[in-house]
Amino acid sequence: MAKFEFGYLKDIGSTILDQLGGGKFLAMVGGNNLKVGEIEYNKYVQPYMMVNFKMNPTLKSLRVIYEEGKDLYVMQFLNRTGKVVKEFEEVYAEDLVPIFEDTTKLYTHL
Repeated sequence: MAKFEFGYLKDIGSTILDQLGGGKFLAMVGGNNLKVGEIEYNKYVQPYMMVNFKMNPTLKSLRVIYEEGKDLYVMQFLNRTGKVVKEFEEVYAEDLVPIFEDTTKLYTHL
C-alpha cells in the first residue's frame, strides 16, 4: 500500500524540479523521463523525483529523495545500468544545483 497520494508526490516532484531550474534545467541537460514516486531510504518511505539526462557520458539519472522529517534532500546519481554511483546526503535546496553541476560537469543555466 502506498504511503503518499499521487498528488502529493507530484507536488514534491514539481518543487524539486523548480529548485533545480524547471524547464531551463531540463533543456540544458537534455532532461527527460521525469518520474515521481516513493522509495524506502534509511528505513523510512520517502517521496522522490527522478530525471534522466543525456549530456553526461557516464551518468544517466538523478534521483532526489525528500527526507520529510529533516526537510532536506538526498541526491543520488545513477549510471547507465541504474546503479547509484554517487550520493550526497543532507542537501539543502540551495545546494541542489551546485552539487548537480559539480558532479556532472553540466551547466543548468546560461
